[in-house]
Amino acid sequence: ETKAMSSILSSLPKNLFPKSLLTRFMLIIIVPVLISQLLAVYLFYKRHWYNVSQNTSYLIATEISELINNLSNKKIPKQGNYLNLEYSIISSKLPDSSGEKYVEELEIFKKLLQEELGYKEVIIFDQGRNVHLYLKIKSETLLIKLPYKALLNPTTGIFVLWIIFLTILLLSVSLIFSKNQIKSIIELTDTAERYGKKEKTDNYKPS
Repeated sequence: ETKAMSSILSSLPKNLFPKSLLTRFMLIIIVPVLISQLLAVYLFYKRHWYNVSQNTSYLIATEISELINNLSNKKIPKQGNYLNLEYSIISSKLPDSSGEKYVEELEIFKKLLQEELGYKEVIIFDQGRNVHLYLKIKSETLLIKLPYKALLNPTTGIFVLWIIFLTILLLSVSLIFSKNQIKSIIELTDTAERYGKKEKTDNYKPS
């Protein structure tokens, strides 16, 4: 494996690698930090964020299922509020949503309603602070209004911003200290090079 890695590195153009010692040292710090933070964000999205969004959507979908059951059994009126849902039975057909684009939270919610609960005809409109949900139930259309924050996961943006802020802060501190540490090595290298060429050198004090 070591030989294979060496052959791969030797086949790469030499100008891809910086010649400056300071630049190389900074890349040694920056590259692993960026890779680790990108992996952290990726795993957060793939696991934590998706699971939280799906669980939130499932809870709301369960409330909607109970609402529809109560409507079918005529236990509640055709218009009103049920739990966190504002609902009404309307006589119009499902609206056209051909040009509607959903954020991922709404896509998860719609897919859950269609695949898990069996409501094939589902239309969702993003109205800013509210979400308007249209469901086809037999010959009627059910309009449900719910707050957008009920589906939106606010921890996503907070987590990403925190990761970015922390990465910039730590890299800035590391690069400042690294520059000071490398500076003495560069000065020693320059002095040794001038000495080897028998050029005049200033009084050099190792630090």
